[in-house]
Amino acid sequence: MESQDAFDDDAAAREALASIEDVRAGIADRAAAPTGFYAYLGVGAALLTVSMAARGWQPVIFAVALAIVLSSVFWYRRSTGTWDFGNPFVREAWRYWLMIVPFAIGLIVAAITQSLVVATVFAVVTVLLWTVVGPQWDRDYRRALREAS
Repeated sequence: MESQDAFDDDAAAREALASIEDVRAGIADRAAAPTGFYAYLGVGAALLTVSMAARGWQPVIFAVALAIVLSSVFWYRRSTGTWDFGNPFVREAWRYWLMIVPFAIGLIVAAITQSLVVATVFAVVTVLLWTVVGPQWDRDYRRALREAS
């Protein structure tokens, strides 16, 4: 027969685990990106891609792109109260890579070819992917926060 201390320890352990789960759920809810965040960030990334091939306008477009990217980071921070970034090196982060890889390829190809048409195509793909896939990645990341062990 177990002693009363064993029952008290079990109850305390269950309470501690429940408390940890509540904290994880709170952090996951708090880390949710604001509506439109990924679309806005995608526009910044797209302009960055276009700036690689925009002769004459490159500094202006690059500055606008940089302003959008930086303001999106601060928007996220103000909205969530955290500096949070998901772990892209887990199996569940495939949506993250679905956004980042085409963007990185677009930057490289636009810089090499200096073709505004190619840069614009990659920019459009970037905005579409980030607008559609970004919120899904955000949801996956928050689910991973809740389930972290």
